[in-house]
Amino acid sequence: MSVSDVVAAVKFANKWNLRISIKNTGHDFLGKNLGYGSLGIWVHNLKGIKWSNDWTPTATTQSQRLDKSNNIFENTTAQSVVIYGGGIQWKDLYSAAYTQKKIVTGGTSGSVGAAGGWLQGGGHGFFSNYKGLGVDNVLEFEVVLPTGEVAIANKNSHPDLFWALRGGGGGTWGIVTKVTMKTHDPTTLNGIKISVTPGSSGNAGYLKGMAYLLSVMPEWCDYGISGYPLMYSNIFRTLLSAPGKTMDEMNKFLDPYGKNLTAMGLKVTSYPVPDALNTLLISLNLALNDGLTEITEGDAGIMASRLLGRKGLQDVDGMAKVLGELFANGHVLEPFNIAGGAVEKSKESTGLNPAWRDAIVHMSILPLNQSKFTTNRQVLQSYVATQADISMLDKFSVQSAAYLNEASYLEPDWQKTFWGSNYPRLLKIKQKYDPNNTLWCYPCVGSEVFTRKDDGKLYIT
Repeated sequence: MSVSDVVAAVKFANKWNLRISIKNTGHDFLGKNLGYGSLGIWVHNLKGIKWSNDWTPTATTQSQRLDKSNNIFENTTAQSVVIYGGGIQWKDLYSAAYTQKKIVTGGTSGSVGAAGGWLQGGGHGFFSNYKGLGVDNVLEFEVVLPTGEVAIANKNSHPDLFWALRGGGGGTWGIVTKVTMKTHDPTTLNGIKISVTPGSSGNAGYLKGMAYLLSVMPEWCDYGISGYPLMYSNIFRTLLSAPGKTMDEMNKFLDPYGKNLTAMGLKVTSYPVPDALNTLLISLNLALNDGLTEITEGDAGIMASRLLGRKGLQDVDGMAKVLGELFANGHVLEPFNIAGGAVEKSKESTGLNPAWRDAIVHMSILPLNQSKFTTNRQVLQSYVATQADISMLDKFSVQSAAYLNEASYLEPDWQKTFWGSNYPRLLKIKQKYDPNNTLWCYPCVGSEVFTRKDDGKLYIT
């Protein structure tokens, strides 16, 4: 597959007035890559990985290289990068980066595509707290626009499109065929596996202990410790990692928190995951971060989420009460403490929801029984109930914001929830580059122009 194939497909769609849907690996909990009656463009076979230590931004014309004073535009300093095709997955990049002795800021699941919705929606991963989100590390896109034109989007060429592609969501702006992303020098990645159970504390003590853990996550993120915890009604599990920290430093920092939990009557167990093992396993797509074994491939993927901030996380009593209600309603929680740090410190404007810069925890709730559903009615009822339950976390959140790649499609105020104050600007850019709404998905920027009815067709709103 080549870029010319993508161009031909887009021009065919325009000739016959067809809607286009874009798919790479299909990792989309909200189904934005599905489209009844659309022309599907599958970019999975756009491959290729190239490493460079002296990359400078592409400029397609002399006028883009020089401003009116004949000064070179910004960002021409040579950088260390990886350039990869639109169909590359993180398992490909992690394996190659391990060989190159480089760090790339990718996702936690190796089978996820590295150029599509993950990146264009924000993109969190193992190194987010350390080096920022995916959108903080991408330097350039090659993209086939809805007109069929091949464009370079960076700070010097189509800067508005570059801004929108960094957080404005996948399947909306064009078909990304190539990405250029920063690489970073290697560092240690020591880890500690931790589990916490009620012990002698009982249910009430366990809930208080879980709320306490959430309240100290800002301190963890400030220190440089992040992870992907799972929180059940009777056990908390996580692998915590700290780029650049020694195992002794991690143990010394975390030990007081373990003692506090033990004093509350909870049982805490832990064991080290040394740097060499942790790094190797990531390169092999075998990372030791916990996964939900109860929810498997082929399940509905029902969830809802909120971005939780420093202030909200300090309400231990209020949080303990809400956790009890969420567990009673059959949810497992994913309080990913992956923000703060470099995510918080980034000052560059992108299309990403600004709430990310004030968040610490990306919290998802998922109904544990969804693998047992056998009818569409059961799935829909669970979506509705889960959407209702996520509102309990609003008071702890940053403006009721959510990460658009891992959320509920039933969000009533989705423009604000997913993009906040950036939405009006994103909509104008959408109207500029795709005035005919050739690329339509829901909930995506500009999707309010149509309504999708039960027959799967789109009708003008």
